[in-house]
Amino acid sequence: MKKLFLLLILSFFSAQSYAGSCPDGSEPVKSVSADGTYFVYNCGNTNAFDGEYPFELSRFNPSEGPRGLGSGILVIKNGTISVSPKNRFLDTSSTKYYDTLKGRIDKKGNTSVTFDVNALHGKGKPHKVSFSGNINNLQIKGRFDDYFQLIIAFSDDTSSMSSDGLTMSASKNSGYGSHTNTFGHKKRNFQLVTNSNKARRGEKYQRFEVGDGDCFGDDSWNDCDKNRERVEFTAAPRMKPAGKQCFAFSIMLDESFQTVSPTNTTLGQIHQIGGPKGYAGGLPSVPPVIQFDARYDYYDLNWHELRGSATNVTEKSVYYKLIPINDMKGKWTDISFCLDFANKNISVWVNGDKKLDIDKAPINAKLKPSSIYFKHGIYRSFISYYKTRHSTDVMPTQIVYYDEVRRGSSISEVDFNINPSIEIVD
Repeated sequence: MKKLFLLLILSFFSAQSYAGSCPDGSEPVKSVSADGTYFVYNCGNTNAFDGEYPFELSRFNPSEGPRGLGSGILVIKNGTISVSPKNRFLDTSSTKYYDTLKGRIDKKGNTSVTFDVNALHGKGKPHKVSFSGNINNLQIKGRFDDYFQLIIAFSDDTSSMSSDGLTMSASKNSGYGSHTNTFGHKKRNFQLVTNSNKARRGEKYQRFEVGDGDCFGDDSWNDCDKNRERVEFTAAPRMKPAGKQCFAFSIMLDESFQTVSPTNTTLGQIHQIGGPKGYAGGLPSVPPVIQFDARYDYYDLNWHELRGSATNVTEKSVYYKLIPINDMKGKWTDISFCLDFANKNISVWVNGDKKLDIDKAPINAKLKPSSIYFKHGIYRSFISYYKTRHSTDVMPTQIVYYDEVRRGSSISEVDFNINPSIEIVD
């Protein structure tokens, strides 16, 4: 009798309040909750989009271009949209504001979301912004003010390249949103290749090539002037140096590959932003956190142990051998690693076997950056060292392949040797 009375009251007060509230303008379907004490409103067959969707949050104005603000994982369940507590990053305010994100999606993919967000760095404060769009278009948009548009962009099922060939959208299974080369490259320097016979898993893999004179730059830095050559992609989103951050990638060296020691060849690294600065080889430098270097006859982990002050940091490279270079030619090697900032540990796996377990903080607590991020490709620094050692003016060409580039918060989320049920990154 009490339940019937409750239902009558609920029906009286809510009969009109939810009509037309679905993103497509239709009226929600009303049903009774499992315990019979309240009504549940659903927009038709909305479980068609149930799942987790990695996203990037950015702002945009035509005069400035896009600028990343944050990232996370959108969770859709029975037409209701929220943000997962895992892998959150927000550059302009506390990540707790992701808890204000609420939304609905209908059976056609039409999406409406509200979110208390700040588009400004170092000023302003969050306010409610309404986003709308169709999830099939892989983005929804809203306006922060008359100047900035805000965009929530989703990853697709498979990777694809932008028209200029400099940005690769990441597979939604990877935990990334995109990989971008901000310096530029020639067509031969990078290709996203479709060939299931050669890919580590799935159908697609990445081919990088760096030869003599392959140096590029932007408005603030030019490798040609800095004794460097590279074709390297920077992953988005960035991550906070907190908790446990785990990464993985599969790498194969071309049969023709040769190291160029004593020149450094970095094949994968974790870099930092908003942290300490110093000098390397007499040039201004922002030191990375760790690098994976093809060095003489081995592929090494190069952990940068940082000391000094935030404006004049000194670094010591501590090398750990992982696998012989010859064992990586013509066959895939799976690399995974976790930086545990909470428990002060660095762990590395090769082909699913744990190779390193370093009980030290990944970054000196006094020199922590605002965020860290993954980069992969081919990066050669101090190329003059090789030329001097070998009395030559020409650097050898190096070709490297990558696949299964991903991130997560545990080793079981990133290493398919340890957890074979992990979805393919394509």
